Amino acid sequence: MSGLPESRLGTKAHWDSMYELEVSNFKEFQDEGEIWFGEESEERIVQWIEDYVSNEQRTSAGGAFRVLDLGTGNGHLILRIAEEADSLLPQPCVLLGVDYSEKGVELAKKLAEAHGFQERVGFEQYDIIKDLRFCDGTWDLILDKGTFDAISLSTETLNGSPLNQVYVDRIHEMLSPKGLFLITSCNWTLEELSERFVKKGFRIHSTVPVPVFEFQGRKGSSTTVVAFEIAN
Repeated sequence: MSGLPESRLGTKAHWDSMYELEVSNFKEFQDEGEIWFGEESEERIVQWIEDYVSNEQRTSAGGAFRVLDLGTGNGHLILRIAEEADSLLPQPCVLLGVDYSEKGVELAKKLAEAHGFQERVGFEQYDIIKDLRFCDGTWDLILDKGTFDAISLSTETLNGSPLNQVYVDRIHEMLSPKGLFLITSCNWTLEELSERFVKKGFRIHSTVPVPVFEFQGRKGSSTTVVAFEIAN
């Protein structure tokens, strides 16, 4: 079991339909679409990169620093990072956003062109569960802002395993030996994410502070943002 109730948000049909509408809205109204978790979440990610990544020079095998944005959707996060990439990331760097929705990729490419980043950021259609072409251990920074959440809402399995379990294995195969995986989730707590990733060979690298609310004497947050690295 994935651990969450089944939802249409866990289906490709839902995202294809949503991004088809957003492509149409962009063409007609120049509406760039939704920013998942809000602009504040992106600024927290940018600050985390500034605090940890640029100072640690986590490059693989002397090549370019490789950044992969999983479930990129309209590409807003990776395009935001591209704005400051020269000072934010080790150079040279490769920026790639991937999504299993072709319409999502189409929208991201249109936004990249509109912002003048079409030569700086690449976008490709990619299914992290079924496609192994990026599982090569070369990605120095992998970002997930809601993709693990969506996959966890699917009841599908692969060889008998829930897709969100397969997902964790895929991240391990993609990440470079000194790489970092930063995940933003609204469905899983820090303890729940830690349990799923640590038993698959990861350890917590750092966490990102998020706003805390209090209700009936209890404190909590609406999102969890945590970075994992491969345990030695």
